Amino acid sequence: MTLSRRTFMKVAAIGGATLASDSGVKSVGKLVPSVNLPEPLQPAAWQTVATTCRECPAGCGMHIRQVNGRITKAEGNPGHPVNRGGLCPRGQSALQGIYDPDRVSGVRVRDESTGAFRQESWQKAMEEIGGRLAKADGRVAVLSRLETGSLAEIMTAFAQSFGSDRVLLYEAFAYDPLRKAHGLLLGRPIIPFYHLNEAAYILSFGADFLESWVSNVQFAWQFADMHELKDGRIGRFDYVGPRLSMTAANADRFFPVVPGRERDVALALLKVMHAEGMIRNGRDVIGPVVANIDVRSSGLPGQDLRAMAERLSTPKAVALAGPVGATGPAADQLAQVVTLLNIAAGSIGTIIDFSAPHALSHTAGEDQVASFLNTLTPEDVLIIHKTNPVYTRPGSRALIRKAGLVVCLGTMLDETASLADWFLPVHDDLESWGEYEPWAGVRSLMQPTMRPLGASMDAGDALIRLAASRQKVMRTGPNGAAPGSTRDWLEQRWRSQGRTGWEESLRKGGSWPAGDAAARQGAELRQAALSLKQSAGIEFRSDEAALWLWPSIMLFDGRTANRGWMQEAPEPVSTFAWDSWIDLHPKKAQVLGIEEGDMIELSSLENLSIQASARVTEEIAAEAVAISFGQGHTALGSLAANRGANAFLLLPAGMKVEGYFGRVTIKKTGRAEANAAGMSTTQQHERELLQWVNLDQARTMKPGPLTLPLEEGYTPERDLYPPHKHKGHRWAMTIDLQRCIGCGACAIACYAENNIAVVGKRRFREGRHLPWLRIVPYRRHDKDPLRIGWLPMLCQHCDSAPCEPVCPVFASVNNEEGLNAQIYNRCIGTRYCSNNCPYKVRRFNWLNIKWEQQLTWQLNPEVTVRVRGVMEKCTFCIQRIRSAQHRAKRENRKVKDGEVQPACVQSCPAKVFTFGDLLDPASKVSKITREHPRRYHVLEELNTKPAVTYLFRILQEEKSKT
Repeated sequence: MTLSRRTFMKVAAIGGATLASDSGVKSVGKLVPSVNLPEPLQPAAWQTVATTCRECPAGCGMHIRQVNGRITKAEGNPGHPVNRGGLCPRGQSALQGIYDPDRVSGVRVRDESTGAFRQESWQKAMEEIGGRLAKADGRVAVLSRLETGSLAEIMTAFAQSFGSDRVLLYEAFAYDPLRKAHGLLLGRPIIPFYHLNEAAYILSFGADFLESWVSNVQFAWQFADMHELKDGRIGRFDYVGPRLSMTAANADRFFPVVPGRERDVALALLKVMHAEGMIRNGRDVIGPVVANIDVRSSGLPGQDLRAMAERLSTPKAVALAGPVGATGPAADQLAQVVTLLNIAAGSIGTIIDFSAPHALSHTAGEDQVASFLNTLTPEDVLIIHKTNPVYTRPGSRALIRKAGLVVCLGTMLDETASLADWFLPVHDDLESWGEYEPWAGVRSLMQPTMRPLGASMDAGDALIRLAASRQKVMRTGPNGAAPGSTRDWLEQRWRSQGRTGWEESLRKGGSWPAGDAAARQGAELRQAALSLKQSAGIEFRSDEAALWLWPSIMLFDGRTANRGWMQEAPEPVSTFAWDSWIDLHPKKAQVLGIEEGDMIELSSLENLSIQASARVTEEIAAEAVAISFGQGHTALGSLAANRGANAFLLLPAGMKVEGYFGRVTIKKTGRAEANAAGMSTTQQHERELLQWVNLDQARTMKPGPLTLPLEEGYTPERDLYPPHKHKGHRWAMTIDLQRCIGCGACAIACYAENNIAVVGKRRFREGRHLPWLRIVPYRRHDKDPLRIGWLPMLCQHCDSAPCEPVCPVFASVNNEEGLNAQIYNRCIGTRYCSNNCPYKVRRFNWLNIKWEQQLTWQLNPEVTVRVRGVMEKCTFCIQRIRSAQHRAKRENRKVKDGEVQPACVQSCPAKVFTFGDLLDPASKVSKITREHPRRYHVLEELNTKPAVTYLFRILQEEKSKT
C-alpha cells in the first residue's frame, strides 16, 4: 500500500497523542464550565473613551477601546475635524507608551553621595522641592512641551505664584522660519491652516507633509482626496528636495536637488512667473526681488521650471516650505521665497487660511529657547515637563545643569530626566485630564482612559500641590477660582468660557465648529526689505557632502523610540528598521569606495560626528547625505538606548551655516553591518503586482475581466474543485492604490489589534518578523527607479486558496463566509501552506515570544496569542466580524454595510480600504469589485480567486504648454 504524505502525518499525530496519553500525566477527564461565573470572569463589553493624541503636536482625536479596566486599542475619532477617524503609526503606539516596561512608577531623587537615583515618597518630594521653591521667589522657570488650555494656564499660574513669568513651550520642530516669514511679509507670525484637499496643485520644497510636517494625518486625508480621480481630473503634486522621502515618492514628479538649492528653484520660479505675467498678487514687491535672478542657476531644465510656474499660476495652487528641524538664514530665506510664491499664486486667503492658526504658533522660537537656557543660574528652580531638550539640543546639557534645582515631570527616564535632581512620575496622556487646541477653534478634550499605573500623579495636580505646599494660591484668572485639581480647573475653565454640554463634549471628544464655519482670512502683503540671493556655486571635496536631516514617520523627534512597534515598523521607502542608516548616492559611494552596509562616519565642521551603516541609493541628490532623527538615545529605555545614531548631534550651533544643516565629511570606519530590511526586494520583476495606468487611459477605462470569489467565478474547464457554498456572507476588501500613501498606519493597527509579537532586530533581519499586512514600496520598473507606489499585501482570502489543499491536518480551511481561516490548535508547523502561498502572506512562529508583563495588558482578549511552531496570518479581523454579527442578532437586524471595519480599514488616514459583504449587491465593496474600471487582482492568472481587489495607481504624464 502506498502511504500518502497526508496519511503519514495523520498516523504520526495519532501516535504522538498515544505516547502522550501514557506519559504519566493524568487527564482531568472532562471540563466543567462555570454556570455562574465569578465576578472577575464576567464577560465585559467593550467601552470607547474619547481623548486626544499627544504623540506629536498635531492633536488628533482618539477613541480608546477599553475592556475589563484596561485599554487595548487606539482608533481615530471619526467626528474629529483633524483626522476624521484616521490615526498614524505614532498615534497607534500610544498604548505602548502607557504600558512601557521602562516607565518609571515612583518618585526618584538623586543621591548626593553616589549620584544615582533612589526611590522616595511623594510627601518627601513635596517637602523638599517646596522648601527650595520658597527660597527661589522670582527664580522659578518652567520648560514644557507644547501645551494649550488648562495645563498651559496651570503652568503659567504656578510660575506667577512664585513671582516669575518664565514659562517656555518647546518643541524640537517649531517651524520658526515659516512663522518668521509670515510675520515679515504678512504681519502674521503664525502657522496657518491649509486646505490641501481643495488644491489643484501642490509644490513642496522639502516639506514632508504626509509624514511629519505640522499635521500629517490631516494632510494625508486631504492629499488623498486631492489626488484621486474626480470628473476626469487629478490634483498635481511636485516635490523639490534632496531625498526621496515617503512624501516625495507620492509626488507626480520628484526633482532631486542639493540641500539649500530649493531656494534657487523657488527664486527661479518667481522669476519665470514675473517675466511671463503669471503673478496674481504682489508684483510690485516681487519684481525687485527677482530682478537679478538667473533661472539657469536653479539647476533644473527651463521646460520643467515653466511647467511648474504655469501650474502655480492656475487657481488653487499652493507651495509648502521645509525642511522640518532647520533654522537659520538658509531656512529663513526659503520660507520667505515660498511665502512670496503663495502670494503670487493667490493662495493666501483661499488654500492658506489665517483664521485658524496652529498651536505650534505658540511655541518658542530659536532665539527664545537660546535666551531661556542661557539665562539659567544656580539660584533657579527649573521645572521640566515631558520634553527632552538634552537629546534634541545636545548643547543644552551644560546649560540645564547650571540651574540650582532641576525637577522633571515625566513618564520615562530620558536624557533630560537623567540630569534631574528630582524625577516626579506623572500620568501618561491616556491617564490624564486636559485639553489641546491644535487649530484655533478646535478644542479637543483629554480624559483618563483607564486608572493610572503606578504611583504617578497628574502633572497639573503636581504643580498645584507644590504651590500649595508653600501656601501659594493658583487661580484661573485675576478674580477666578482656585481649583484643587486639573480636572476641576479644566471643567471650570470650560464652563466659564460659555461652553455648554460638558458631559456631551467628553463623549464627543471636544468642541469644534460644524463644517467650514469660520470665514477664511487672508493677510496683506507688507513692504519688507528682503535680501534674497541665489546660492553661490556650491563645490564639495570628494569626501564632503551637504547634510540633510529628516524626522522619521515612526520615531518623529525620538520620543517614541522605546516602543517595539515603532522600531520594527519598516521605513516606508527603504523598508529599514531597528537602526540608523545614511543615504548616499552611488556616485559618491563609488568615489569613496563605500558599499552597502559599510559603517561610515559623518563629521560636521564643528568636529561633531556620528556613525551609521551606508545605504547606497539613487533616491538622494548626488552631493548629499541624509540620516533621520530619532535614534541614538543614551537613555529613555531598553529598546531605545545605544541604538543607532543621534542625528541631532550634527545640528550646528546657531544654525549659521551653509545650507540647512551644513556640510559634512564622510569617512569609512573599516567596519560593516548589514542593514535590517523588511523586504527582500522591492522590484516587481515584470510581474505587474502593483499596476499603473496613465491618466488618459484611466478616464476611458472599462472594467476588465475579473474572476470573482463566488460561485459565478467557477467554470468546469478551469477549476478542479466545486465552488464553495457561502452562508449569509462573503467578506471581501478593495484597496485603492491611488489613495495609498505608504504610511504603514494599517500595519501598526494590525499589530495592536491582533497581538502580533515584536521579534527584535536580529530576527527582523532574518526575515522572521510577523506582520500580517506588509506595505511594499514597489518600483514601477527599472527604467524609472524613482517612481514608487505602495502595495498593501495581506492574506487574499482566496476562494481557491493554494494553501488549503496542502495542509495535512486541515489547519488552513475555507469557512462558510469565505474566510481563509487558520486553526491554530490544529497547526503542526509543516509550513507547506506558506510555501504554496503565491502572495507570501503567512508568518511562522520560529520561537516563543516573551511578552513583558506590562505589555500583556495591551493584548486583545478576543485574539489568541500564538506560540512557537504555529502559522499565522490575516483573518480579516474575524473577532470584529463576529462582534458585529452578535450585535445585529441581538437587535434583530442584518449587519449593515460598513459596520464591520477591520483594524486596517478603521485606522487608515487616507481611507484606502473598503470592506464588506460581496453577496450584498448594494454594498460598497460589491459595487467596486464588480463595476470599478480600475479593478484588478494581484496574480489573477493563477486563478486563486482572491477576495481582495486592487484599483490601479494612476500615472500623470508630464505635460506642458510649451
